[in-house]
Amino acid sequence: MNIKRLVDNGNAIIELHNERQFDAVSEKLELWIQDFCENAPLPIEGHASALVLASIAAEMEQHDFLFRLRDAAHNVELDNRLRAQTNEIAAMVSNGLKIEARQALLRLVSTEINRTVLMPHSWDVLAALRRIALDIHAEQVLPMIDTRRYETGVFERIGLLDGPHADVKIDGHGAPDFVMRSKGDCPVCEIVVRTGVYEPTSMQVWQALVKHSDMAVDVGSHVGIFSLLAAATKPDMPVHAFEPNPEAFARLTENIQLNGFSNVTTHPVAVSDGPGETVFDYVSKEDGGVREISWVGSTSGRAFDDGTNMRVETQSLDGVLSVPADQKVIMKIDTEGNEAKVFRGMTDLLSNNCPDIILETFRKVACREIREIIEPLGYRAYRLLEGPHVLLELENLSPADLDEFHNLNTLLTTRKQQALRDLLPPPCRIEALGRTGHA
Repeated sequence: MNIKRLVDNGNAIIELHNERQFDAVSEKLELWIQDFCENAPLPIEGHASALVLASIAAEMEQHDFLFRLRDAAHNVELDNRLRAQTNEIAAMVSNGLKIEARQALLRLVSTEINRTVLMPHSWDVLAALRRIALDIHAEQVLPMIDTRRYETGVFERIGLLDGPHADVKIDGHGAPDFVMRSKGDCPVCEIVVRTGVYEPTSMQVWQALVKHSDMAVDVGSHVGIFSLLAAATKPDMPVHAFEPNPEAFARLTENIQLNGFSNVTTHPVAVSDGPGETVFDYVSKEDGGVREISWVGSTSGRAFDDGTNMRVETQSLDGVLSVPADQKVIMKIDTEGNEAKVFRGMTDLLSNNCPDIILETFRKVACREIREIIEPLGYRAYRLLEGPHVLLELENLSPADLDEFHNLNTLLTTRKQQALRDLLPPPCRIEALGRTGHA
């Protein structure tokens, strides 16, 4: 926000008032109020201008402008206070004062958030509060925070529903933040805007393992949020992103270029058990004239309502990647039913490198086939619970429950449990077999 522009425009209104050009004053006041509300938080100069203009509105008996200016100034003041208190709570968390932070957060949500008239810019401070609530296990405040985030009209603000495009900032979890582009069509961006996060446990586990890896492989990359986080976290590490959906692949490429990442290699192929061709089916639909980038696609012969199919190239990971045996690899696999073929096509990679793998699968048959491949190598399975930041140890690999749509991913690793614990960032934690009723 250019505060100088706001102050200069306010001074111009004062000059028009002094020249008694009251019609022009009314017109400029309307625009100034919009600018003021849309571009907060503001330093004190913005508030001073608002109060001066409020006195002009009172003198002209423009009561509507008067009330709106006073309300705007008051609400921006409340918003600035909300931001200051949020920063104080974040500092408590950083200093290990989680009990005090939880108490302060509960007070803030029950008082300040309830009485503050939040404006469109406020979504980012609410996103910060949401991340804090998850970090300190204060999930009881999430419904109130999410309700207020919805009320800010965030979609209109960033242009996910209107305008040619919007660049949505993604939290780098300690690495540099990055951006992803939406043109009203990106479901990943929609989740980030609505909730402030995307698969928070999976992303933090992914990043922790990226830091201790020599290569990242993203199979079923879609628009690239996992690839982008890997590239931001370790800019000198090669990242390979595989995506057969042409619409998703185009946005994946655009997102990489948008962030200037030079360490990501993209592959517009379907990963399978060998080279060839196959039919790729994916959902292709429009909503309000905007074609949504589908994240439902498959080479497993599955047909979709409103689907599109096309022939795509297939490759195996063993056929594409040449990885020295002493290098550590982190992988994410999300191929909508083709997971078993992916594993059959990377037996050399598995036996030579024992990569850490974040896997999404819903099929019992696929789990059974994958278990036969990985169990002799000493792999353990942990369900990644996104809300409580828990890695729940499983007796063996099992499909994700579609009803538990927030907990879709499973970590497969040969790391010893204590070594894995040592890598995890707070608040992520392991619940081992025999220590929880979930197991």
